[in-house]
Amino acid sequence: MEPGPLAPAQRRTPDAADGSGVQRYVLPLPGTVSILRAFPCQAPAVHAEPLESPQHELILEPVLRDSRFRLALVKPTNRKLCINGERAPRVSLVGEGDQFEWDDTCVFHVSIFHVPQIGPAPTGRSCPICFAPFAAAADTVCYRCPCGTVLHLSDATGLECARAVKSCPTCKLSILLQEGYTWLPEFCHE
Repeated sequence: MEPGPLAPAQRRTPDAADGSGVQRYVLPLPGTVSILRAFPCQAPAVHAEPLESPQHELILEPVLRDSRFRLALVKPTNRKLCINGERAPRVSLVGEGDQFEWDDTCVFHVSIFHVPQIGPAPTGRSCPICFAPFAAAADTVCYRCPCGTVLHLSDATGLECARAVKSCPTCKLSILLQEGYTWLPEFCHE
């Protein structure tokens, strides 16, 4: 299962539950192309199929670029999109920690739910940390980075290379061995 982006959203409304004037939503996205709909006076929603009226839709697509997960945004030509406070072009790429605002109605914060890829050892390869070949034993478990690099996580000889280093030796991406978010906006901690 691949990590999927999460877009916590804030909508300014006078009747927000906490009295701040900001209504908060969390919109998990699937790992494929999605349609974000935001109508005035309605909660934003993610759908798989477009409407007949695309002026209320923002196309979202999770992408893997340079071993990092990003979110591609494609907006209708007649709608305003700002990323990190700056006006954005029709097609944009955002990453974790970025925020985008659509038509001054909703602010979305991009966060990634990370699910580590852990599984059996590949055959015919060796670990780039210890240079030992991966054993084909049932008790050998490996970590696979999004870039494709495989490291020992545990085996009968005690090799735990993925735990011994903080980042992938190939792409320098942090090695995260537990599911969860690596970043969340401040309002999620309240």
